[in-house]
Amino acid sequence: MLLALFAVFGLVSIGLIANLALGDSPPPTPFVLLWLAVGGWNAYWFLWRVAVTLSLTDGVVEWETVLRRGSFPLSAITSIGPSFGMTVIRHATGQSLLVLPQSGLDAFLEEVAQARPDDSRAQRGSGRSMFQ
Repeated sequence: MLLALFAVFGLVSIGLIANLALGDSPPPTPFVLLWLAVGGWNAYWFLWRVAVTLSLTDGVVEWETVLRRGSFPLSAITSIGPSFGMTVIRHATGQSLLVLPQSGLDAFLEEVAQARPDDSRAQRGSGRSMFQ
């Protein structure tokens, strides 16, 4: 779904650029530049940085975005908490992992809490903030 949305956004961008270069009444240049900047910003975050799937298997957190995937050990998690309507999983092995609220997130967070019951920083109750 996200990829289709960005494909449409890309086609509109191509049309705007073509109209700016060749059209009789092109849109204002600042509008086209702003459109491209907003599109690039959203493509980076929603295609490259925001995880759409998470799983915990044998002590390894596996994640996927639309364009990439990775994993890290459960023991590398330093904090999990809310930020701008998303859940941020910080770990010692790379960039923070951003996760939109989605079905299955609470179950994943519960799995993490069960796998690390000895962690005295765990905060249960809200389901959105742990290891703070």
